[in-house]
Amino acid sequence: MTSAGIDRQELNVILLGPPGAGKGTQAVNLGARYELPLIATGDMLREQVKRGSDLGRRAAAFMDDGELVRDELILEMVDERLGQADARVGFVLDGFPRTVKQAVALETKLRDAGRRSAGCCGASMPPPSLRGSPTTSRWRWRRRH
Repeated sequence: MTSAGIDRQELNVILLGPPGAGKGTQAVNLGARYELPLIATGDMLREQVKRGSDLGRRAAAFMDDGELVRDELILEMVDERLGQADARVGFVLDGFPRTVKQAVALETKLRDAGRRSAGCCGASMPPPSLRGSPTTSRWRWRRRH
């Protein structure tokens, strides 16, 4: 039930695309429109590091070396976040999943919890030589079966 009194089913959205395609902007818009939490893994990682949490310390070891944070740490962080009360009605994921392993783990987690699969929205952008502004990105909704 939204604050406007509208009853709805769980809505889980994944935004995919290259850097600069507008994923963050669309995530904020979708989250606000459908009253869903925005789950941006990059922001979450930086917050964990800033707080000095155990997960943040483990992630910082990779980040400080310029490496990607291991799937296991990202999955642990996302799993914890999806278990919070505000994410039970749905969520908007920005920056996750980035690997097939992460995508499979997300789908398995949702299925095992009796939750709806996440729908994906992908952005494409023209080659760098043709980019005039961020408005040149193209958004395409794809529904998974």
